[in-house]
Amino acid sequence: INAEYGDAALSMMRVLVLVLIACLARGHLEDYCIYPARQTETNITNFFHAASDRGCQFHSYAPGCVLDVLKVEKSTFAYSSPCRGAVHFDAVYMVASALGMLPEFAYWLAAFSQGIDFVQFRAVDSCGRDMGQRMMTPPLRGLMRTSAATGGSVRHLGMPYGEEKTDGLHPNMSTTAEGTLAGIRGWARGERSRLCTNGLTKLKNGVPFGGEDCVEGSWMKPHATKIVQGPIPANYTPYKLGEQILQYECQGNPGCHSNQGEIILVNQTYAHQLEEYLAASEFAKLKSGSPVPAVIARMGIYMHLLADRTSHYWCTNSDRSGLIPHPTEEGNFTSRLDQLACNFVTHAMEHFWEQGVDIPLANQSWAAVGLYFQELSAFKTEVETAAQWFNSSAVLVTQHQLLGTYQQPGPLATAMMKRNITERIGSLQRIVRQFGWAPVPGFETDCAGQPW
Repeated sequence: INAEYGDAALSMMRVLVLVLIACLARGHLEDYCIYPARQTETNITNFFHAASDRGCQFHSYAPGCVLDVLKVEKSTFAYSSPCRGAVHFDAVYMVASALGMLPEFAYWLAAFSQGIDFVQFRAVDSCGRDMGQRMMTPPLRGLMRTSAATGGSVRHLGMPYGEEKTDGLHPNMSTTAEGTLAGIRGWARGERSRLCTNGLTKLKNGVPFGGEDCVEGSWMKPHATKIVQGPIPANYTPYKLGEQILQYECQGNPGCHSNQGEIILVNQTYAHQLEEYLAASEFAKLKSGSPVPAVIARMGIYMHLLADRTSHYWCTNSDRSGLIPHPTEEGNFTSRLDQLACNFVTHAMEHFWEQGVDIPLANQSWAAVGLYFQELSAFKTEVETAAQWFNSSAVLVTQHQLLGTYQQPGPLATAMMKRNITERIGSLQRIVRQFGWAPVPGFETDCAGQPW
């Protein structure tokens, strides 16, 4: 780092690491949580309430704001949580509704989108009451961002392959530019039954993406300096490549905690087994009692990973970030992250700025919603079986009507910028009513039974 960035940058980062590791062993997050109602205070809380109350502004690195953001609740890495995100959940539900998706399937699209930030999506109503296991997603531990053994960190950051130039805000979906994301897209749309860990396949036209078979017997050996890792609970230990594991248990370690012994995976469920897994689960059931269609679950997961791709553009757009073959070991791969662009302080602050800081709305939030429209529209028109999930007579709402422009924000962008969490959530629910869509299940009224 001395040669690339100079002694001053190194000294600054050393101070930040020493000070902030003493403050925290946590990470980044959703943006609101819905707890059981109390008589004296609101039950909906801002995940970043300390930084919000301090009045922290967009692109401000004021020391108090940095510390407040880094001290966020540990529940963002819980097994399940009553916390949600306006981007990962509400925006997915609204875009699906705008395009005419039937309400029950729009809910499940959003639930699976939000769910992979945890092992399992926890369905609660506006009073924080559990809505029952039928409304929850089944456990998908293998897709968690902190699941090192199944490629979590690389997948969460949305690292590009790097052979062709691509932009995290407007990703080029070719396998030579966005191999990981392109593989997820094909799996989500049902064009391939197998999803490979980090998208890596046997070579096709000289590229390790887009092939029919997953890489087997090779390893990913991710690399990240302490300046990148910081106190964020990401694990950069090597892991075997192959078909993506969706769910697993840990032998002799029910919580799969790395500080409670060796992580030995057992009872794995792989990506091509998702349909059977849903059919056998007591979770994720439609009103009819049938399992949620696998394609809806897959597309929900894809929505989440689209947003993750835009969310880290400030890091992964760097020429020093990406996936590459391991320089000294044939057949293995490594990931690299620009240690200045991807430093852990920027990582945490960029997530804080994504919503709830008055104005403006962050570039990555605009981009994520735009990609939802792009990819769900393509799913609706290009995937042969997709029509059954949409109402052919619905009055459609355009991206411009819902999101607006940077100069003239529409209702969704305006709601997402609101600093007051009660106003933000109320505004989101009023948008649903404004366009005549079905309310999000459990959010037909506020906790007092009043219209939003």
